[in-house]
Amino acid sequence: MTSLSFKEKVGYGLGDTASNIVFQVVLNFMMYFYTDIFGITAAAAGTLMLVVRLFDMVTDPIMGGIADRTNTRWGKYRPYLIWVAIPYGLCAVIAFSTPDLAQSGKLLYAYITYALLMTAYTAVNIPYGALGGVMTKDPLERGEIQGYRFSLAMVGSFIVNSSLLYLVDRLGGGNDQIGFTYAMAVLSVVALICFVMCFLATKERVVSVDDRSEKTFGEMVLGIITDIKTLLRANRQWAVVAAATFFLLLIAVMRGGATLYYTKYVLECGSGSVISLWLVAYDTCNAAQLGTAFLTIGTLGSIVGAIMTIVLARKVCKTWLFKMATIMMMASMLALYFVARDAVMLALFLNTVVGFFHIILISLVFAMTADCVDWGEFVTRKRATAMTFSGHLSALKLGAAIGGSLLGWILAGYGYQEPIDKIEQVQSPMTLDGIVLLMTLFPLACGVVVLFFAFRYRLTNAEMIRIQDELKARSE
Repeated sequence: MTSLSFKEKVGYGLGDTASNIVFQVVLNFMMYFYTDIFGITAAAAGTLMLVVRLFDMVTDPIMGGIADRTNTRWGKYRPYLIWVAIPYGLCAVIAFSTPDLAQSGKLLYAYITYALLMTAYTAVNIPYGALGGVMTKDPLERGEIQGYRFSLAMVGSFIVNSSLLYLVDRLGGGNDQIGFTYAMAVLSVVALICFVMCFLATKERVVSVDDRSEKTFGEMVLGIITDIKTLLRANRQWAVVAAATFFLLLIAVMRGGATLYYTKYVLECGSGSVISLWLVAYDTCNAAQLGTAFLTIGTLGSIVGAIMTIVLARKVCKTWLFKMATIMMMASMLALYFVARDAVMLALFLNTVVGFFHIILISLVFAMTADCVDWGEFVTRKRATAMTFSGHLSALKLGAAIGGSLLGWILAGYGYQEPIDKIEQVQSPMTLDGIVLLMTLFPLACGVVVLFFAFRYRLTNAEMIRIQDELKARSE
């Protein structure tokens, strides 16, 4: 079995740098863009994001079926890195543009452009994810390349969190509407370059016997429907991983969305404190600087976690590592719940630790999904790589959609007061408690469910070796 080179592993990871450059803007800044830059109400923007994400889930298995049935001289999945990269970048630019329209026109424009952006994301990211399952048959190497993937995905996150608002200010010359459009154009070019490098550096090596059969359009549609049914009914290990992924995304979206509220309203920082660590040039600590520090230093912690996944994936079993990382993440969130409001450095440290263990879990579920492809072939005697990854991405997107909705509903339930005419309102003690719960105990409860599913996952490293040997014997 040919070992993957360092160049190919890094090249594969650059594909998620490209994906994450745009997707992190969507997760962290799109709501702000819609409400404060484009002029859409928060309620309308929240409904928009939920509706489009639910629609986006429907396109995932369709794209997975199409990718599994693609046959080119470059392979099944690699071509999409080139075919969709430019449309993806263009959709990102128009989604963050601000035409002069009436309120109803703005809302319609936002629905159309956001749906186009998410569709383009699906069209490139599902084949990209499937590519990781066909570069090698070795389950250990699969875990390792997912570590490279998420290390470099976090590089994309770091680029966005540390540069976007700076680019908006510099390129817009004080006009944030123009600044967002130009900033997204710059970031989209970077993403395009990364996609091209990923295409050039990688190679597909795993091809099942019946993968190359020609199908009519009607047969292809029927085959996609059959693959969806098979995935849901026969691949129980995939169902376990998908369920764990759903709750991991609930954790990510609730905590990520609550972070700026936590740093703005809950924490009390005095002179110097965290900013003297983050940027020596600052003498004081305000909410904006503290929020930037939490997001960016948290991203650095995630980068370290993704790198550690690469190291640990070859030394210990994925199932054991997944359980231990879940327990440590839960313990860190519990500790954060008891942190005093003026203990800024301790809160920053524990928040970074949570991110460190969370990214290990996210890296592992993608490696486990690749193993579920083999398990599905072992059980059904049919390989459906992209369909399996698309189903996993659907679980991820459902978690993001529901998590975003829960964030808004919980804030409203605890009496959060939005600014009136740009004047900040004093938040009640109950509201502050709700924000703390969003950062700690609510996601901790999701972690308990993740741990439950971790104990139901059976594809240990030893079991995967047995499955690989059986699949190899069948092909001979």
